[in-house]
Amino acid sequence: MLYNGKSEFPDEKELRLSDAFREILGDTKKYGSLDLTVRVLNINAGHNEGITNKSAALQGYVTFTHIVREGVSRGLDLSAAVTEAVKYCADNQILQPFLVNHSSEVLNMLTTEFKIEDAIEVWKEEGKEQGVLEMARKLKEATMIPIEQIALISGLSVADVEAL
Repeated sequence: MLYNGKSEFPDEKELRLSDAFREILGDTKKYGSLDLTVRVLNINAGHNEGITNKSAALQGYVTFTHIVREGVSRGLDLSAAVTEAVKYCADNQILQPFLVNHSSEVLNMLTTEFKIEDAIEVWKEEGKEQGVLEMARKLKEATMIPIEQIALISGLSVADVEAL
């Protein structure tokens, strides 16, 4: 996994998926033993250059990101900083084929604000929806409760319950 965020981050770090759930679940050991461990490499300018220099595309991305951040630190708004970085890269044949074909998409993607709080709310809602579907599926399979009652309890439509 590659890290290019703005916060301080070591050149290399190991992350475990279970750590993301520890705050919510407490002792994650009681929920099973399957875990995912990933090696995260910091690819910001000045970090892991031995790796980033092996790929022109990756090195171009590092340069592009660095120029955007420099522009913002000089007081440019994000849109102007991205535009400046696109121009710099085009003038210096960095990521040129990609940026020629996709510069407007890059600008739109990078200037759309991402808020982790909004993402967490979406994930919670998706989790609730999955929980409701699972509950309705189990009620349908394990009980003699009529489908209409399962629909009423779960808030799903009769057709959705029948499809489970």
